[in-house]
Amino acid sequence: MEGTFTPREALDELEAIILKMCPEQAVNGLTELPLIALSGGIHSALVAAAINRHLPLRSFTVLLPGEEPPKELEKIVEFLGTTHTEYVPSSAELALWKEEYQKQAANKLSFNDFLLFAAAEKLGYETFYSGHHETIPVLSGVKRRSPLAEIALNPADYKAMAARYLPCL
Repeated sequence: MEGTFTPREALDELEAIILKMCPEQAVNGLTELPLIALSGGIHSALVAAAINRHLPLRSFTVLLPGEEPPKELEKIVEFLGTTHTEYVPSSAELALWKEEYQKQAANKLSFNDFLLFAAAEKLGYETFYSGHHETIPVLSGVKRRSPLAEIALNPADYKAMAARYLPCL
């Protein structure tokens, strides 16, 4: 399937969406570095690359106890030069978060997504970016910004963008 955008057009569109989402940081300077949840996959890496062209950023990954990070994650973090945190919740935190998740099951949020919100809050952030396509904007006062939910890209567009802008993958 042929892409609907050239890689440059797709990145320009993604950057424009991101700058609309964070005008206070782009215009008034940084009060805190933007935070992105990196999974090691193409979507979160592309959002991080687009943000990183304008603003330095921090990244985080939530790992369950005993879980190894995806092998691509290290390459992405190194390529982008982000300040990265691998957050591993304690058994007690995980039990508490599972209980809280079950109470909020009506949100139609996966447990992995719930963990992102909980970890961002634990790390002291009110807002984080992700490579998700759906918008579940706020949970427990933490906001998630999902620029890919605002753009119509097909799989060929993502592959073309990654080939051009993420040679680490």
